[in-house]
Amino acid sequence: QFVFFDVSNVQITYQLSGGALVRNIIPPSVTDELADNVAVLNITYFNEAGSALATPVSAALRPTIRRIEFEIRLTDGSGQAVTAQTIIRPRNLRHESYMFF
Repeated sequence: QFVFFDVSNVQITYQLSGGALVRNIIPPSVTDELADNVAVLNITYFNEAGSALATPVSAALRPTIRRIEFEIRLTDGSGQAVTAQTIIRPRNLRHESYMFF
């Protein structure tokens, strides 16, 4: 699962639940199913050196996160699969050298 707090201190969680990608927002307590037939949800955290961090990421290592990769694989009833991947670099976690790219 992936948990973060927005600028209003609202907790937002994304997780895989019974083959569905689910988003939980607290407060208010709202749960949305964003996708079904989800076969894989991978979230990988990387430090400044580009090394993957062990998950769950400990509180001591959280400040070292510089990049987060998300991968989701959806399947249909016939076994066809579609994989999507994205990378984010949180602005407030970047090293200054990343600010110009």
